[in-house]
Amino acid sequence: MIRALCAGLLILVACEAPREERREADPAPPVPEEPAPVPALDSSIPEFLPVDQADESFRAFRDSTLAALARQDTTHLYGILAPDLRSSFGADDGIDGFRRMWDIEDPDTRLWSELSRILRMGGAFATDSMFMAPYVYALWPDTLDAFEFVAVTSPRAAVRRAPRTDADTIGAASYGVLPLEKWRGMPESPTEPDTSWAGVVLPDGRSGWLRSADVHSPVGWRAIFTRRDGRWVMTAFVAGD
Repeated sequence: MIRALCAGLLILVACEAPREERREADPAPPVPEEPAPVPALDSSIPEFLPVDQADESFRAFRDSTLAALARQDTTHLYGILAPDLRSSFGADDGIDGFRRMWDIEDPDTRLWSELSRILRMGGAFATDSMFMAPYVYALWPDTLDAFEFVAVTSPRAAVRRAPRTDADTIGAASYGVLPLEKWRGMPESPTEPDTSWAGVVLPDGRSGWLRSADVHSPVGWRAIFTRRDGRWVMTAFVAGD
């Protein structure tokens, strides 16, 4: 009885084994194609690297100010504004003019983000007691017209065929200077959303577009800080000329 049962099991295994061998392997998933690399344009773009000359005193001031801007601390902000603060090229200056211009009570004001960006971009000393930010303004080459060029301020900015984030990318640029053709959607007041694009001329003569977040103009927003009576205050925050 046992011998017959074992013989039956052996026959069953022998019959099933080929079926396992005939099972087809699952097809391997398709390997996605690697996107074509974006050609770098840096080799033929004049280099303009970020610079930050801040000393220990200004770094401490900047760090505390950036923290205050992040939490939209108006008390700290008003505490660093000089009474003679210049915020325009007209007559509406001083702290009251600054408050009106930026509409500080509006939660959607761009002041917090714009001033934070300027401070994070580094800068340079004009004198021992005056610091200018960003570096694009502080160290702009005298040989280049400030209205006809822009600085690429990102390590690898996408240059697109059209002023849209879904437009084809035709190259990448980093920390250089490019001729400016025109602005698209350039904000006309400090309270408008920053959705602008810079139309630039590439080294090979083609036109391209860079997000305003990846470029900065030497006549764009810039700030001047002065050390008075042992403390730093902002004495100018302007754009244009």
